[in-house]
Amino acid sequence: MVECRAKPNRQMPRYFFNFAYLGSRFSGSQSQPNQLTVQGVLENVLAMILLSPLGEEPRWYFSSRTDAGVHAFMNTATVDLDPERDFDSDYLKSALNSMLTKLDMEIRINSCRRVSGGFCARRHALEREYLYRLAILKPEFESDHHKQTNNTSTTHNAHHSLPLIEHRRAWALSSAFNHERFRKAALMFQGSHNFASFMTNSVGNLDRPTGIATVKNISRLDIDFGKALMDSKHEPCSDFFNFFDVSFVSRSFLYNQIRRMMACMVAAAKHRIELDDIEWLLNRPDPANWAKHHLTLAPAYGLYLKSITYDDKDFTEPHPLHCRLQDDADEEMPYPLPMNVESLLNGNGDL
Repeated sequence: MVECRAKPNRQMPRYFFNFAYLGSRFSGSQSQPNQLTVQGVLENVLAMILLSPLGEEPRWYFSSRTDAGVHAFMNTATVDLDPERDFDSDYLKSALNSMLTKLDMEIRINSCRRVSGGFCARRHALEREYLYRLAILKPEFESDHHKQTNNTSTTHNAHHSLPLIEHRRAWALSSAFNHERFRKAALMFQGSHNFASFMTNSVGNLDRPTGIATVKNISRLDIDFGKALMDSKHEPCSDFFNFFDVSFVSRSFLYNQIRRMMACMVAAAKHRIELDDIEWLLNRPDPANWAKHHLTLAPAYGLYLKSITYDDKDFTEPHPLHCRLQDDADEEMPYPLPMNVESLLNGNGDL
């Protein structure tokens, strides 16, 4: 379901959409049978607007896949429309937003523009930035009992104190949190590493990530003070927490890579693992190694796809694409590999 596997039909006008969504209601961004997904909603709504015949709904080709519960301030996609009809970009944006609002779908179109038929929203992306929101309960608002136990119940206590507006918008954690260890763990992930230990044990038809580029370069990993979604003037419980924004920037990420990195950083901050354990995972890249530390993924609802960067020239005069499958098997949502995967991985297939 990757846009650039097929040669672009230059006779069909291609439109580029920038859109946002809250992921709580959706079973991920990618279409799945009998599931509510972002792609499924967008395709059905656009088909209603264009009065497309059943089975001929315009296909949305996403630049980035997100898992169930993950949010997006900015995701992007292209759609090829009927060359016999002239569509105004502003009309498409307005009509889509109007219909999405009527259907009470938490998806909004930020912008729409006509682009070259050779532009690929996925492979022309230069970098992606994800944001993870943490809410750390302040010690003075934690009960004496929970201060002393330092177990999983402290997480439940923090979650129950979280303002309702923050529900499924941030990962709430107890005050037993060593910020210095958290930052040291983050530093270990920066730069280029083989992140095979931080991806799922199987992708598509493969039992191991053969042919998938597991070496990723984390060009930036920042930890900044964040803010509550509503200040204490209106929501007093907002003062119970210190909020932190953790930003991850790379050209691409493996499935669940960010949530596993966050899990390690938090586990280190809570003294559940040592920094040497993170180094061990990085130095022994194998998906099977993740289970050896008995870590749980960071919740999906704290993760946001924040932005995707492009070269403006690619919208009108796109650079030629010579990417192979390895460069494309990434992101927060897995997808089935094609049946002729072996020939593709050996360079014999046409992408």
